[in-house]
Amino acid sequence: MKKKIKSLQLCHIALWVVTALYAGLSEAEILPNNYVTPNPETTYMLNLISIITTIGGGFLALRLFAGFSVRRSLQEAEEKQAFQLFKKWTLLRCGLLAVGMWPNVVIYYAASYDMTAAYCLLLSLIFSLFCWPSQQAFEQLRSQNKA
Repeated sequence: MKKKIKSLQLCHIALWVVTALYAGLSEAEILPNNYVTPNPETTYMLNLISIITTIGGGFLALRLFAGFSVRRSLQEAEEKQAFQLFKKWTLLRCGLLAVGMWPNVVIYYAASYDMTAAYCLLLSLIFSLFCWPSQQAFEQLRSQNKA
């Protein structure tokens, strides 16, 4: 079980590594920077995309296991099947966090180092810390059925 949890944690770490890799390559100017022309309409749209993806992806990722059907399916399933469901939902959570992180890092480097995207990226990174998969989280979700 611990090995399976480690693989979920590795997926979570990979999310951070891909984000940092893109930022590092952009800082080293291997990937292009400032390729979006800064006019008010474009800036507004990019800021709106940053805010929507951060709030949407972060909120959904944080509240995913609080959903009634998700929690109930984890509690009513057998141990092995429950872990498979936990794995599926954790990977979905990782994808929702990616929806919040990756557009923001791309927009930050595309739009002349826009600070809205930087703040939204920071929020997404903070959200991801609260979504760390663990054995304790799995057992807590399972034990709520017995209480």
